[in-house]
Amino acid sequence: IWSLAGKQNRSEGKIYLEKKNKYRVETDPQLIVTDGTIVWTFSKDREQVIIDALSKSKENPLPRDILLKYTKDSRAVLLGETQLGGTPCYQIKFQPKDEDSFIIPTTVWVSKSNWLAIQIEQEDLNENITRYFLENIKVNSPLSDSLFSFQIPASVEVVDLR
Repeated sequence: IWSLAGKQNRSEGKIYLEKKNKYRVETDPQLIVTDGTIVWTFSKDREQVIIDALSKSKENPLPRDILLKYTKDSRAVLLGETQLGGTPCYQIKFQPKDEDSFIIPTTVWVSKSNWLAIQIEQEDLNENITRYFLENIKVNSPLSDSLFSFQIPASVEVVDLR
C-alpha cells in the first residue's frame, strides 16, 4: 500500500527454501534463484538476468537472514491472540531497536497450531505498508535440485556482477 499515492499493488508468487542457502522466489515480474553459491535474478519485463555471488548479494538477502534480523535488531512484544482467516494466531510486533531504521514496526502473525508465520506486515518511514500472506506452506517436502539452478535464455541481457 503506497501511502502518498493512495494506491495498492498486489503480487503473488511462490518461495521454495532448501538447506545450504538454496532458495527460489517466483513472482510475475521476476525470478530469483540461488544454488547456495550463485544468485540469478531474472527480470521478465526487462529481459535481463543479473548474476551475483550469494555472499555479496545485498539486494537479495537470504530468507532466513530476514527472519533472524527481526529477532536480533528488534524488541518483540506479544500483542495477543487473534484469528487470521479462521486460523488462531499469536500476533507479535517487532519494534526496531535502532530509532533511525527505515522499517518502523513489523508485525507477524504466527499460527498457534504449527508455529509458522502466516502473515508479515511492515511499515516504513513513509507510512507505506507491505503485507506478506503465506499460504499452502509445506514443511520437509522433497524438492528437486533443478528448482535451485537457472538456465539463462539466449535472448536476454546478462549482467554478471561476480
